[in-house]
Amino acid sequence: MRKLFKAIGLAVFIVSAFAVQSGAEESIDQPILTRVVVGDSRCRIEWETYRDETYNVYIKLPDDQYQLLNPAPITEDHVRIADLVNGKPYRFAVTRTLPDGSESAAAKSGLVIPLGYSHKVIDVKGGSKASDYRLISTPFAGRKSPDEVFSYFPKYDINMWRIFSVERDGFKEFMDIPSIEPGKGYWFLSRDESEIFLSGKTTNAYEPFAVKLHPGWNIIGSPFLFPINWKEVLIHNQENAGEIGNAIWEFENGGYRKTASLEPFKGYYLYNGFGEDIEILIPPVPDRAETSIDDSRRAGLQAGMFDAKSGTAFLDRESPGWAISISVDDGTYNDADNIIGYNPDVSNISEDFTQSAEPPAWPQHLSFYFKKEGEENLRRSVDIRNRNGDWAAYVEGGEAKVVTLRWKILKGNPDTLLIDLETGEEIKMGESDSYRFAREKNRSRKFIIRVSKNEMLSTNMVKE
Repeated sequence: MRKLFKAIGLAVFIVSAFAVQSGAEESIDQPILTRVVVGDSRCRIEWETYRDETYNVYIKLPDDQYQLLNPAPITEDHVRIADLVNGKPYRFAVTRTLPDGSESAAAKSGLVIPLGYSHKVIDVKGGSKASDYRLISTPFAGRKSPDEVFSYFPKYDINMWRIFSVERDGFKEFMDIPSIEPGKGYWFLSRDESEIFLSGKTTNAYEPFAVKLHPGWNIIGSPFLFPINWKEVLIHNQENAGEIGNAIWEFENGGYRKTASLEPFKGYYLYNGFGEDIEILIPPVPDRAETSIDDSRRAGLQAGMFDAKSGTAFLDRESPGWAISISVDDGTYNDADNIIGYNPDVSNISEDFTQSAEPPAWPQHLSFYFKKEGEENLRRSVDIRNRNGDWAAYVEGGEAKVVTLRWKILKGNPDTLLIDLETGEEIKMGESDSYRFAREKNRSRKFIIRVSKNEMLSTNMVKE
């Protein structure tokens, strides 16, 4: 149960009210909320009062149920709520009650996010391999030097712990990092198990937060203490949406994966396709959707986010063609989000680097990728074409000798062969779901994915 308090905060906004309880008495008008005052760990909700009436205040719980906060009906025209967590989004509701016990429909407060000091302890698993790195970020306002943020850590020693940022001119390490600031992400590694303690004042969660992106790859993070759905970011930045990635990449368990949500204290890779610096705004809209995406949904997420209007492939079930998701792992590292496919109604998706780009990897990372002639430095996670034929794919990096390719048909029933150019082995992908191979000195391996001639003739006839 929350307690009431007297102090009043500073941030003020006018709220609108509407019913949220279907079982309320329709004959009793709901309260009219006038404003919400938000402060450090607290808020004050105000409403218009009527004679002989009292009021109840509820807090919305994660399961969308409402819990009564006041132990006795409130007779005043406001309530003060204390012990709130700064930076956390809350929703409250107020009802009007009569002496006979009847209760009105509820008036919602809107989003309430207290502003003030907060902190977070991030547990870090120890390790010294590239797979042990993690991407981190801070949602706390202000810019601090790495010395300030990690003042409680031992003196910087690359054999003990490391931190990197990605700037316009490449990676920067510790003393060369301009500052640790909200909206940006950083690579972090600790040889021993440790804790990162982050603290500060929460950013203003009542206005969008501006993040500057340099050309190419950037690492970003949520500037708020709650997850942000990436779709909301794209909607808020429609003028730039065609040149920034339609999904963001996280690094977990030794590999990159596309995801749809910016979670606080994590870092994410994002590509800026403009040839110059741009600024995007991250709106303070809490992600109410499921943020965890299992392997069975990841490929669908990637495939389903392509828009045919922009010249790329929208792989729904009704569209023509086929699509296959492909992953690779060596027991330590993996690369899971790769799509290959055919759709006669779209242009070659390989032309769209912004949407099919794969984040840069450390030399040890394992990568499965596609590339076009003349683009030796560009790796693509998607290659969907408007005609069947041969697809060239590459496996590179990793530290283990034995590597496994795995695939799943997302749509259609393509008659495809996976050809290992080093051994000459051919695997019918429709009759199997994996291929294991060994490498000498972890050499790069090239494969061809070939559609049978009969299917090529058949699909060409359909198109004509």
